Amino acid sequence: MGKKDTARREIAELEAKVDSYRQKVKALKAAAQESADDADRWKAKAKEHKRRSAESREAARRALEVAAKAEKQARKAQKKAKKALATVTEHAETPLAPVPDLPEEAAPDAPVVDDQPLAARVLEPAVMVPADEPYATWSLTRLRAEARAQGVPGYSRMPREQLLLALGTR
Repeated sequence: MGKKDTARREIAELEAKVDSYRQKVKALKAAAQESADDADRWKAKAKEHKRRSAESREAARRALEVAAKAEKQARKAQKKAKKALATVTEHAETPLAPVPDLPEEAAPDAPVVDDQPLAARVLEPAVMVPADEPYATWSLTRLRAEARAQGVPGYSRMPREQLLLALGTR
């Protein structure tokens, strides 16, 4: 009976090993499933982040378009204001202040320098100098404003002497 007992012990040991391996396989399958679930969750999060990122890029693009339209409208309005000012200046006895140029990029938190409305600042008369005063005593800024009002081409690049000549011949 020694061989049967030995064989039974070996079978019992082998069955114990098989059970141990089955438990290890079961644990590995559970870990693999947990990893697969984690991967699915991460993929879903990545997809959501990608969607939100695309939405943000689209919102930024739309905001840039709106800003470009607003800038274009502001430039148009500025051009109209300059034309209106030129028309008023032609018929006015005293010259008016020029329309200020729009800043290239205004700081959003820049302090307000003047509490007057823009129309009041633009249309208030410049220095009140009689029209018969000679151009020679005027500042370069005033000469350029007068040249602009009279439609002198290229006035912004002319030195003082050329401005005096151009204005004197008109």
